[in-house]
Amino acid sequence: MTSGLRRDGLYGRLDGVLYAANRDTRGDLVVTSDDPATLEHGFEDRYDVGTYTRAVSPGELDELFSVSHEGTYRGAEVSVAVNARGRVLVGTSRADLADTLDLPRVDKGWWEREIDPDDPDLVIREVVERHPVGGTENSAQADAGIDPDRYFAQFGPDRTPNGMLRRHFTPAGFEDQVLRDVDVWAPDRHASVQAAIINALESPLEEITTDQAREFEQMVARRSYRPFSS
Repeated sequence: MTSGLRRDGLYGRLDGVLYAANRDTRGDLVVTSDDPATLEHGFEDRYDVGTYTRAVSPGELDELFSVSHEGTYRGAEVSVAVNARGRVLVGTSRADLADTLDLPRVDKGWWEREIDPDDPDLVIREVVERHPVGGTENSAQADAGIDPDRYFAQFGPDRTPNGMLRRHFTPAGFEDQVLRDVDVWAPDRHASVQAAIINALESPLEEITTDQAREFEQMVARRSYRPFSS
């Protein structure tokens, strides 16, 4: 196995430079960086945490694509994802396979372990999906026929939110994602959003408003959490 894997998610090339990209909670397409030099190129540090973002239209980008991964672990087909730290998450919804691979349970119906990308038992392949670029509209709401994103939060006993996921709608359908950091969304490998939609009473997640989603993202940026103001 070779290290240096790209994390799962969306990427955009702007003026020849490749950045992580995403739709933020306002529906804007943004590219992100941890380089303060990008401030000279129209980026801003929204929350003063060292994460620099710039809203762009698809027409400004040289290319736009998403990265995911598939592979095997110890010869078995599993769900694989690369996180922001370059580590690989190996998971399955099968209890028998999890027992064979010694994967701990991390959620209801889901077993997962973080492993080194150089683990000799891991075989992983990057899957790249290209997206069209062009046009001047930024907001996701400008895309005719696309529903607004739905947001879900997990709460502690004092009603303080401690996690957020979303169903993000695209021209091709939708993607369920979990917020890992400010403007950093990763695939919902546990299918938690789907479970919350199908059976809300049995899910630890609760659907929240877009305003609450923006408020939670500010909490993540400040690393300070409290119950929602509304």
